[in-house]
Amino acid sequence: IKIKDDAIICENLQIINGAQTVKQIVKASLKNQKCRESIKKIKVLTRITEISQGYGTVGRFQQKVVTSNNTQNSIKASDFVSNDQIQQDIAEKFRKECRYKGKQVIYQHKRFSKKHPAAFVFKLEDFIKSLYAFKIDPYAFSNKTNLLYSKTDGAYLDLFGEDGDEISSMRIDQFKYIASIWWL
Repeated sequence: IKIKDDAIICENLQIINGAQTVKQIVKASLKNQKCRESIKKIKVLTRITEISQGYGTVGRFQQKVVTSNNTQNSIKASDFVSNDQIQQDIAEKFRKECRYKGKQVIYQHKRFSKKHPAAFVFKLEDFIKSLYAFKIDPYAFSNKTNLLYSKTDGAYLDLFGEDGDEISSMRIDQFKYIASIWWL
């Protein structure tokens, strides 16, 4: 966050509570010119919380901010990791590296992603369960799937971490290893 003259300049924003509202405003503005003019007059109450980049303790604080600001909708434990850089990296690698029966492979790391009828799509929850069952323990999470997504006392860092810190990307050989586990 930088203050410059009479403006606040923000980089790398993440909407925690209000993404559906923003999406509808954008859709309306794209429909016609009249909506675009009306939207310019809208005032929105905004709270900005600056959290430094990084993981570990900072990452846990960021996760707590997101959790405490998302109480009106049903939130799954997997939603809190769906925007992680490592999940985005894996999704990009599946998109670039994999085909299934001639179709593009989509790793749907976000629950409410757009539909891809001409692609082979699989979800983050299924992927993480398969990885954990194969690499660590096929029984440990049977009644406690939330533990798979916990960065503090769960298995998430066992799958996507090094030395207790979350990784943001993986080498292609690491990706091919976890992708092969999925295909098994």
